[in-house]
Amino acid sequence: MSFLTASLRYGSRPFLLANQQSFLYRNPINRIQARTSMESPEPGDTPILSEDFFKKQMRLKRPLSPFISIYKPQITWTMSIGYRITEVFILGSISTYGIYLFAMDYTNFGYLFTALSDLQIPSSVLTAVKLIAGIPFGYFVWGGLRHIAWDRGIGFSLPTLYKSAYLTITLSLLTGLALAFCKF
Repeated sequence: MSFLTASLRYGSRPFLLANQQSFLYRNPINRIQARTSMESPEPGDTPILSEDFFKKQMRLKRPLSPFISIYKPQITWTMSIGYRITEVFILGSISTYGIYLFAMDYTNFGYLFTALSDLQIPSSVLTAVKLIAGIPFGYFVWGGLRHIAWDRGIGFSLPTLYKSAYLTITLSLLTGLALAFCKF
């Protein structure tokens, strides 16, 4: 029986790993896994956190668990979070609009534009709304192209990473402004 066949047959059964005669037990990693999964911890193994520990943490003004506020903001992780937020915003908006169109059964898109123009919304409000929607859209598009470049293995050096980050932000703002002042 080959090792792969035996691993597939017996590897998912932890009680077989603990068997001293099993050839899987002879592998040090499997032996450690078998011991840790089969043995219960000793009473003295787990440290007991006393109230003094928590008082010390509060005195030192430390959070009980790491939170985003303790890290220095860097453009790399802030852009990553921003890309995910814009992704949810864009895809959520498109999905909501699609469900709305499906529910209302509008087949004539001209009717929607006519209904929007009949609301008599001031142009400054429309420009602001288009700007608010245009910047995340531009960020989503340019950030997506940045990710495609990474998928191709381009732009992993730190100076290139920062240049592409600032370029993405600049192009996002320009795209948002172009969409905001576009008449449609």
